[in-house]
Amino acid sequence: MPRTMRVGETSIEIPTADRPADVARVAARRRRPLTLKLDRRQKQPRGLYERQNSTIGLATRETELHGGGRASARWTDAGKNRSKSVSSIHLECTCNVGREHAMPSASLLHWTNDRSPRLAQIDGQCQMTLAAAPPNPHLIDENLRGYVLALSAHFQGFCRDLYTEASQILVSRVKRPALAAIFQAQFTAHRKLDHSNPNLENLKADFKRFGFTIDLANADPANPARLAHLKSLNEWRNLAAHQGTPTATVGPLTHVLIGAWHTSCDGLVNSLDGIMYNQLRRILRRAPW
Repeated sequence: MPRTMRVGETSIEIPTADRPADVARVAARRRRPLTLKLDRRQKQPRGLYERQNSTIGLATRETELHGGGRASARWTDAGKNRSKSVSSIHLECTCNVGREHAMPSASLLHWTNDRSPRLAQIDGQCQMTLAAAPPNPHLIDENLRGYVLALSAHFQGFCRDLYTEASQILVSRVKRPALAAIFQAQFTAHRKLDHSNPNLENLKADFKRFGFTIDLANADPANPARLAHLKSLNEWRNLAAHQGTPTATVGPLTHVLIGAWHTSCDGLVNSLDGIMYNQLRRILRRAPW
């Protein structure tokens, strides 16, 4: 029987609350230690507790988590229960995980399997141009500018794909087709990712429609530097698209610099995917993908 635990103002439904692995995974998804109190009156679950001197003993379980890290659950009886019926059990859960979400979205898989290989081909073309003898400065500049445009476009495409995927998952919960079409239209109306740069302000404005504000800066310790790279990428994207001249603040365009931007985009893609997984899971109370 599924059981619901309440932690503060949040209800967590566990498929089988009597299993330590399930309790540990709950702690892992919330990325912080939990203290849960489960009130129930039923027979002692088989294999969960050890009986010693007619009392309920101690149980501890550690479980491996996807993406690295471990979670553990430990509990004891709340009172001196000397029968097989337990009235109150105190559970203490701790966790140590890096990534919360267990599966990548279809948008992230598309980034990994299609967008990144395309960008790698452009990167290789730039390397060949730089290695040519004698070098052709004009061709080098055009290739680097094209690389900037392609990188910005594919990052924007991923963000739009993830937004669309998340909105379709939520809309699929609406039973009436006519009402679902209205909701989907509201998600796509005046979407900034359709016509504006994929900067942090536009990402926040669009994803705020899901009822929360994305906090990329605090999602990963490396993200503040990545966001600075994203800002520089967007500045150079505008220069390349409009055949602008580099200013002192923007600086010269180099292949090494674009490679650093590419790496930062990879990190931001994974962070954004993780944020959406966890937020949608909170809303749906189930894994979104």
